[in-house]
Amino acid sequence: MYDEGKDQFLCPNGEVLTRKGEYEYNGKPLFTYYGANCSECPYRSECAGEQRRRVITSDDYEAERRRMAAKMRSEEGKEEYKKRKEAVEWPFGNIKHNLKFREFLTRGIGNVRIEHNLVCTAHNLKVMWAKMAGKVAVLGKIGGLIANSASKAWSVGLRPTTPKTL
Repeated sequence: MYDEGKDQFLCPNGEVLTRKGEYEYNGKPLFTYYGANCSECPYRSECAGEQRRRVITSDDYEAERRRMAAKMRSEEGKEEYKKRKEAVEWPFGNIKHNLKFREFLTRGIGNVRIEHNLVCTAHNLKVMWAKMAGKVAVLGKIGGLIANSASKAWSVGLRPTTPKTL
């Protein structure tokens, strides 16, 4: 358990884990907390293992992480999280399962960005097609809108660029 006010952890036996180490990993500060009386503790096997003492490594965001976990356990948080499935998660599932896109085939950040944009475009086209219920007449209107937008962009000086070849 974490005590935000005192910036310390408590073990299942109620002992305080003292903060003894501070170091930087990948540019982020990390802190190490060590248990003191682990050898006599009745919870040692579940908490720290048979031959060790309890060690917790944490960063500056422990309090925020705990607050967010408590919020997500609340009924309001659970209802809010359900919305994520509708808004965020389903496109990834569609791309992975229905479009069978599980890994990038190109190498290099520029090429991967292009490949990602193509996959997202395919997903968006499928969604648009489903919303139009397959009505071909609507495509003519969309094509006209795209052509008009392109001609307006061309007239104000926006020119398409040719992609760089490797």
